[in-house]
Amino acid sequence: MPVAWISCVSGPREELPRQRATRGYNLGTTSAKGTTVRGIVKTFDAEQGIGIILGEMGRKYPVTLADAVQPQALVTGQLVHFSIRFVGIHGFATNVGIRQADPMHAPSKF
Repeated sequence: MPVAWISCVSGPREELPRQRATRGYNLGTTSAKGTTVRGIVKTFDAEQGIGIILGEMGRKYPVTLADAVQPQALVTGQLVHFSIRFVGIHGFATNVGIRQADPMHAPSKF
């Protein structure tokens, strides 16, 4: 018996960019030039060169060693800043840089 595939998206695909834009991002773009997101490295496997960054808004972004500004492995718990690159509706961390804790702000996990 053949399997029928049913789309989960109702309406034209042009609606998706507007939905994402309400969250401050546009599909198929990176975050605005000069704009960085703060986050913390949640996990990073130095052998495979892949990991997850938890952004300050609570979203998780996959990252690879190739996305880091410095060619050194990221460390779990490390504070970082990065841009977001979208592929379809999925966001990925890019231009990842290590940042120091900001003494002017109240202590937080970011």
